[in-house]
Amino acid sequence: MRILFIGNSITIHGICSYWPGEWGMVASDKKKDYVHCVISSLQQAGIEADYEAVNFFQWEAMAHDRSETYPLLKTERDESYTHVIVQLGENITDATTLFDDFVDLLRYLQKRFANAAFVVLGSFFEQKAIDDIKEKACSQLGMTFISLKDICGKKDYMAGEKINVQVGAEKYCIEHSGVALHPNDRAMQIYADRIITAWIKNGMINENEVTLWKKSNTIRQEDRNLACIHKTSI
Repeated sequence: MRILFIGNSITIHGICSYWPGEWGMVASDKKKDYVHCVISSLQQAGIEADYEAVNFFQWEAMAHDRSETYPLLKTERDESYTHVIVQLGENITDATTLFDDFVDLLRYLQKRFANAAFVVLGSFFEQKAIDDIKEKACSQLGMTFISLKDICGKKDYMAGEKINVQVGAEKYCIEHSGVALHPNDRAMQIYADRIITAWIKNGMINENEVTLWKKSNTIRQEDRNLACIHKTSI
């Protein structure tokens, strides 16, 4: 499997004054963000997987003409990805043209990554209107949408203030109000579990991989309820 993760800071964030690592906010360690949880879970099940994670915040930041950001989406190998995860929406402030923009984005990605199976993640912040638009776009295109409404905006799943982050041998304590709103380790694992569960439910991984996965028994009981995952055929 070759997996492309396209998202915002939840997927990957570079080093800056308020964030010391290069992985998804706010996992306490690189291996605990949802991208690495997905890859680790697959590898533990004996499924070969490599990946690329790309921050495409620029698309969210545009209020209009979002398609102008497409050239900024740089990836290593367009034609060989087997799976694409789209995690965008938390930074959108103007949803006036969002439905048309999101449909256009997904169609662009489908054309660019023609051999890939797609999954779209719901928002971690409480953004029902934006999530409804994203889910409607997925329904129109026959894509899988994973809702996070049962964990979004809940303190048990947020990083919170005074976050301890491990970078190599160094430990950092982060106190930043914006960072505090991001998903914690528990939420990141839920992301990962739901992605792989969606792949299995919708036939996005082959039978041998499903067998390996089931033998590894790494899907958590709380995610055996698949009500959060929706797919509408074209």
